[in-house]
Amino acid sequence: MAHSRRDFLKGTIGLLSLSIASPELCFQSSSNVFAAPNPSGKVLVVVQLDGGNDGLNTVIPYTDKAYYDARPMLAIAESSVLKASDNLGFHPVMSKFKSLFDQKRIAVIQNTGYPNPNLSHFQSRAIYHRADPTTREEVFQLGWLGKYGDVKLSDTGNPLSVINLGDGRGSAALPKSLVAEKLIPASINSFPLYQFQTDAKYPADRNNQINTLAKSNAIKSDDFNFLYVEQTALDALDSSQSLQAGITKYTPTIKYPENSLGVQLQMAAQVIAGDLGAQVIHVTLGGFDTHSGQKSDHEELLTAISESFDAFYQDLVRLGKADSVLVMAFSEFGRRVRENGSAGTDHGTSGPMFVMGNAVKGGFYGNSPNLTNLDNTGNTIFDIDFRSVYSTILSDWLLTDPQPILGGKFENIGFINK
Repeated sequence: MAHSRRDFLKGTIGLLSLSIASPELCFQSSSNVFAAPNPSGKVLVVVQLDGGNDGLNTVIPYTDKAYYDARPMLAIAESSVLKASDNLGFHPVMSKFKSLFDQKRIAVIQNTGYPNPNLSHFQSRAIYHRADPTTREEVFQLGWLGKYGDVKLSDTGNPLSVINLGDGRGSAALPKSLVAEKLIPASINSFPLYQFQTDAKYPADRNNQINTLAKSNAIKSDDFNFLYVEQTALDALDSSQSLQAGITKYTPTIKYPENSLGVQLQMAAQVIAGDLGAQVIHVTLGGFDTHSGQKSDHEELLTAISESFDAFYQDLVRLGKADSVLVMAFSEFGRRVRENGSAGTDHGTSGPMFVMGNAVKGGFYGNSPNLTNLDNTGNTIFDIDFRSVYSTILSDWLLTDPQPILGGKFENIGFINK
C-alpha cells in the first residue's frame, strides 16, 4: 500500500514532534551534506507574537476619545505617545522601532483579521498558521509556509531551507505554518545542541555511530515509517553539519537585547550570515496574553520588539544582507477595546501586523479600527484580511503565485518595492 508523507504525519505526529523537540536525539548521514544556495537570495523572517498582542496600546490612536474612554487605567497619555502621524503613534518604550519607521523601514498594516473571528488562542493560531479561517485546530492540515516550501524549496534538497528557531529554553516546537508534505523543516532550539550527541568519554564512538547510520541507509525496506524516520535522521545530520560549519562565519559585533526575541533574531542573523540557503526562518516571542497587570508586562514585551528589531536590522546592514531580508510580525488576535477589572485586556479580534526591511515601502496601510462600531463581543471589526499580507509577501517577495497556497485571491497591499 502506498503511503504519503501526509499519511505518516497524521499517524505519527507525536514521534515527529519528539525528534524535532529533541535535536540531540537526531543523527545524521552525509547524503546532501552542505546546503544548496537560496534560489532567490531572499529570506523571510516570521515573528510570531504569541498570546494576542494589544494592538491598541502598540499603535495608539491618540486622538480617539473612544480609546481613552474605554481604558481609564491602561490608555497611553497623548503626551507620552511617540507620534508617527496626525492620529497614530507608538508606545513610549518603542523609540527604536519608531526610528526605523521614520526611516521608512517599517510598514504597519492596520486592523488585520479574518471573518467570524475565533477568540481561542489555539484556534486562531491555527487559522493564522494555515491561512484558513475555516480550519479546525485539531485537524491535520498543511501550513501556508509549508505549502510554499513544498512548491518552491523541496527540490533544492537543502534541509535548512526552512528553519524554526527557539531561544534555547524549553522546546522549539514546530509551528503549524511550517508543516509541509514534501519538505522537512529544521527546528533548532540551540546551536550547540543541534548536532549528533555522543558520550564525550568515547570520542571514537562518534564516527562508529555515524557510519552505522550511513550503512543503514542502504537497507531495503517496504516499511514507509522506517524509511521516513531514516530520511528525517539523514536530513538532521546534513543540516547539523552544514549549520555548525556555517555559523562560524558570523562574528557578533552588534549588541542584541538579552531577551528571548533578541536571542532568536541573533541566531537568525547567524544563519543568514552563513549563507546556508535558508529562505524561511520562524521565531516566536510569547507572553502577550495580558489579562491582568498588563501595563508592565506589555511594556517589557514592546521593549523587546523595539530593541530586537533594531539590533537585527543593524546587524543585517553590517552583514550586507539588509536588502535580502524581510521581517513579518503577526499575532493571533488583538485585545478587547475596553480594559477589564484586572488592569488587563481580554481576547480580541483584529490588530496590526508589521513588516520590516529595506524592500518595504514604509508607512501606515489601512484604516485604524473604528472604536465606536464594535461587534457583539465588544471587539473591533477588521478591515484587511490577514491573508492579503501573506499574499503580498508571496507575490512580491517570495515571487510565487499566492493563489494555490492561500486557496483564493486576496488584495495586494503594495507595501513591498518590486
